[in-house]
Amino acid sequence: GTRFFSMKPIGALNPARLKKFQDYYSSFKDPIIPNCHYGSHYSSPGTVLYYLARIEPFTTLSIELRGGKFGDDNHMLSDITRTWNSVLEDMNDVKELVPEMFYLPEVFTNVNSVDMGTNELAKRLGSVELPPWAENPVDFIHKHRKALESDHVSAHLHEWIDLIFGYKQRGKEAVMANNVFPYATYEGTVDIDKIADPVQRQATQDQIVNFGQTPSQLLIVPHIQRRPLADILQLQTIFRNPSEVRSYLLPNPDQCNVPASAVHVSNDCIVVVDANVPAAHVAVHHWQPNTPDGLETPFLFHHGKNAINSSGGAIRRIFKGPTSAEDYHFPRAIAFAASAIQPSSTVAVTCDKEVITGGHADNSVKLISSDGARTIETASGHIAPVTCLALSPDNNYFVTGSRDTTVILWRIHQMSSSHWKNAPEPPPSPTTPSTPLANSISSGSSPIRTLETSSKRRIEGPMHVLRGHLGEVTCCSVSSDLGLVASSSHTSGALLHSLRTGRLIRKLDVGEAHLICLSSQGIVLIWNESEKRLSTFTVIMESLCLPRSCHLSPGVLVALRFLGMASLL
Repeated sequence: GTRFFSMKPIGALNPARLKKFQDYYSSFKDPIIPNCHYGSHYSSPGTVLYYLARIEPFTTLSIELRGGKFGDDNHMLSDITRTWNSVLEDMNDVKELVPEMFYLPEVFTNVNSVDMGTNELAKRLGSVELPPWAENPVDFIHKHRKALESDHVSAHLHEWIDLIFGYKQRGKEAVMANNVFPYATYEGTVDIDKIADPVQRQATQDQIVNFGQTPSQLLIVPHIQRRPLADILQLQTIFRNPSEVRSYLLPNPDQCNVPASAVHVSNDCIVVVDANVPAAHVAVHHWQPNTPDGLETPFLFHHGKNAINSSGGAIRRIFKGPTSAEDYHFPRAIAFAASAIQPSSTVAVTCDKEVITGGHADNSVKLISSDGARTIETASGHIAPVTCLALSPDNNYFVTGSRDTTVILWRIHQMSSSHWKNAPEPPPSPTTPSTPLANSISSGSSPIRTLETSSKRRIEGPMHVLRGHLGEVTCCSVSSDLGLVASSSHTSGALLHSLRTGRLIRKLDVGEAHLICLSSQGIVLIWNESEKRLSTFTVIMESLCLPRSCHLSPGVLVALRFLGMASLL
């Protein structure tokens, strides 16, 4: 925490040691090699392995680097206090922290039970020794992250940016800030192509790769200071100020297709899918947020209309809309629903304002337009009705769970060309899925032809058929960032599968899960409706903390989602 509170180079935290570094800079004389304050770097592959040696793939890389086994605790994080003292006192230790120290508690625990050797007192190495103020790894991460996101750090964050990426990275300002590192670590200071001697060229490349690299310099002027939170909140409407949120009821509820099974909010409209999934009414309500009117409502709103009346009217204020209900007969999707399907579990709205629905009697999933509720595309893969589906936050993938006990991963191609370029490609599953779509694909003449045919479809798949459940799949979630698919059934509990390979990774120690959600920070959130219990897990460890009971007012929790950096729910 001190590093972020001071906003100085690591080598400048201890005044006595800094004086030695300054003397070294002044006394260093070489006709070719430029002066520097430090003989090592704050970020290198060795630094990463030091902090992350307890989790894969860094465990394997650490063992390979040290000749097949761990050496001693000097090469890995074993004690937080000892490491802190080292970066304060040791002339050869100026390493920074890695991001995982602020969000991944597994870096402190030997979760894979690896033989990590012994320390200098012949004590077996295992989990990291934490400081007295941390009760456990989760508590350490919580407090460490809280310090990082504190108002004080936010007010001085620009100073750290100046050192690492900005105008204090090089030149006279770097010298004054005691921020000069070996010249070979800076981008553009060494031209490998001009080194004729192959031995010297290889040695230089090894030094650049292993010694550390300074990031590209992005700014040559001081970075602006972040404005205080209190000032920002005064400029925002209720939509960005949670402490001021309150409800605004529409005067004509019959002009909205509620109750809703799914809602998607964009900058200019709100897509609402009612509770009759898959034969749902779909409406696009237009609005202008952050635009207060005379009645103190902080937005303008215009009820959605069907295709016949879609051209009517300018945007009306929320309390000045037309009162006639006959204009608000929203288009309805043509579908035949399977029995006993939970509507909110089988629908999702994409960033293109299109609707994906399951729960069809023909076991398919359908892509529906929001304007007119027309069926754009139908995809088949299950041999029983789809009971749940979930869309990845980046809108590149979605997963479906079914009464046939399987979970299928699909890829969805968005209208935006950027989605076609940026979506990661999982390789084909090791085994061909035994599904109707897979069987039809396998009869094709060549893989190339199959790929060309698939690329023309908005819904591509099945990419993988995920197995392991023994009963109907009740909920699912997918994260492209984590490369994981989470799912649950009443008989098999919660399972995690790899998005890339389709293989089962692990089973979470939890009973029933009626809702499941993955965050980009590696947190699994599980809701048990019968026990009114909300449990949190990490994707590597067991329970993140003791499950906490969450007692709600009468009703059923039907949606679960992380917001932002998994700090809001």
